[in-house]
Amino acid sequence: MKPGVSFAPYTKVAILECFVAFQRGFVQNMNADDPLSMTPSTVNRIKTRLAAEFMKVFKQQLTTNGFAVVDDAAKDVLVLRPAIINLEIQAPDPMGQPDQVTLSQTTGQMTLYLELYDSVSSELLARVIDAEQAGGAGGGFGWQTSVGNLFAADQILKRWSDHLELYLRAAQATH
Repeated sequence: MKPGVSFAPYTKVAILECFVAFQRGFVQNMNADDPLSMTPSTVNRIKTRLAAEFMKVFKQQLTTNGFAVVDDAAKDVLVLRPAIINLEIQAPDPMGQPDQVTLSQTTGQMTLYLELYDSVSSELLARVIDAEQAGGAGGGFGWQTSVGNLFAADQILKRWSDHLELYLRAAQATH
């Protein structure tokens, strides 16, 4: 966080489109065992779906918790510039090959890289970086599916949006 910044004045947020990037070498590693299992269209479909899911979850969670999500700049609007980086999915599309089963202790992992800007001045106020792993509760192995992947992503996205909302509420309460 930039020294001296107060988030107290911000009661609304504007959320820019979420950038999504796989972990370096992820696609090549997936294709090493099964060539073209991660085609360019599959990669783009996953990125597009996760970016849309980010927007859906953050809008819903922040709105539910009293923050208006807007598109215009104003003195009380905080701009969120999100990116999900280092995305790794244990079973990106297991339904594409019905004879193949993926068992894993984790669904995957991803890192949030979020920048917060003042909407009027475009001043960078803070950066958030948080890596999260999905699944793995209990230490046992489980079947990985595309439905499970989306559920796991939603759980992480909800945690991130809840943490942001709690932080912004605490900042408002101190001023």
